[in-house]
Amino acid sequence: MDYLLVDAYDNNVYGFVTVRFAGRLVEVRPPEILKSRKAQWFTGALKVLHRTRRSDRIVFLFDFQAVIAWWICRLTFRKRRFICVNLLLDQKDSFKNRIASALYRKALASPDFTATVTSLEYGSWLNSRLGVNASYILMRDVYHGDYAVMPATHRYDVFCGGRNGRDWEFYRQLAASMPGLEFVAVMPSAPESGFSRQCPANLHIMSDIRDSEFLEAMSASSLVCLPLTKQAPAGLIVLFQAAANRKPVVITDTVTSREYCSCGRGLLVENKIEKWQAAVRQCLDNPSESLEMAVRLRNFCEAECSQDKFLSELETLLS
Repeated sequence: MDYLLVDAYDNNVYGFVTVRFAGRLVEVRPPEILKSRKAQWFTGALKVLHRTRRSDRIVFLFDFQAVIAWWICRLTFRKRRFICVNLLLDQKDSFKNRIASALYRKALASPDFTATVTSLEYGSWLNSRLGVNASYILMRDVYHGDYAVMPATHRYDVFCGGRNGRDWEFYRQLAASMPGLEFVAVMPSAPESGFSRQCPANLHIMSDIRDSEFLEAMSASSLVCLPLTKQAPAGLIVLFQAAANRKPVVITDTVTSREYCSCGRGLLVENKIEKWQAAVRQCLDNPSESLEMAVRLRNFCEAECSQDKFLSELETLLS
């Protein structure tokens, strides 16, 4: 049988999967009273393994949970088949990440472990980093057209927002190097606490705001910039929000961002201040070309990153 492990976090993002496969995938949900995310991971993995039997197939919507479950099976001599949706692994050189890499390496080498990636180039990069030869299925992140909001009164030239993987210090330096432009940063409160004291006058800081306010700030800007710190997927939701609102995007050139912003759908730039200055100027000085670039990104997202396409690809995996 086929099973789908769902927790409170996954359901917020992938609720449409549970609707589409209702009656086809047996849902397993850990207790929602657990407030710790790590407790959810382990409890969910244990519960779905207890519920399933030898050679049953389990779909995981969170990659590390799939790896945890695979290791539990390995250590307890159980056999299950795993489909891990949207594999993510950072390249941080930390003890915790080295442990995670070792766990992923063994799982990815198993014939019972199938993983999807949001960029095939990221999959090749991950193989090289881990020293494995795994095959991956391309399943891009899901674009939602309802990210679009009513155009707001122009207040900023450049917008940067999000949580994971942003190079905030680089963005601060970029703003300081272009004092004639107005920059806005929408960030978590943690980096903001020490960040704002060093900010130039043309960089406006917002933190821990509602999603509607986030989109309103983006709508009030001419350009979305996403300087990133890693090759692993980061900034894709903000990228989709920019596409829905027809905002041109300048983004760090990574193995993931190339999947979405190549072919004139965005400007892919190395993290060097002078190159970002040129890219920002190119977008702001050529509004008609920038709009065409933004429309190409939106058309790509609507065609290649839709819910229907995601579900169709998952259906193929399950066939």
